[in-house]
Amino acid sequence: MIIIQLGKINIKQISGLPAELPLKDGNTVINNGNTLSKTSGSEANPATATITGTVASNATLGTNVVTLKVSDDATGSVDKGNQVTLKFKVKTYDLDFEDRGTRVDDNTRSDVLGLNAQSLDPNYYLTTTDGTNRGDGNFGSDMKFRYLKRKY
Repeated sequence: MIIIQLGKINIKQISGLPAELPLKDGNTVINNGNTLSKTSGSEANPATATITGTVASNATLGTNVVTLKVSDDATGSVDKGNQVTLKFKVKTYDLDFEDRGTRVDDNTRSDVLGLNAQSLDPNYYLTTTDGTNRGDGNFGSDMKFRYLKRKY
């Protein structure tokens, strides 16, 4: 008889994740999204955890250092067993309008094109902001914007 013993992964968010981005097991938020324990790992098939979601509109913009405490304790404690503290950076930016075209309101800018004139790439009108600094350097190198054709 072969017994395969599965490992356990325990993760606790210490700080840094943007608002509304909890730790989840699949689609299930556990312990208000601050801790996660999974029993599914082995050396050949390591356990994984993914942080996904939509950042809240009131999240703090800019670069934040996320700190997670991780262990393999069988009881689910991050303070027992083999432990490690992981740190990584998360960048949270918002889209903003370039100062081009005519301002209609806070959320709209407009250009008037001549008959049969071709509009510019949408990126010409958009930039990113961390709440203080603005610039296109935060767009991925392969980031593309496109216009959608409206069907009447």
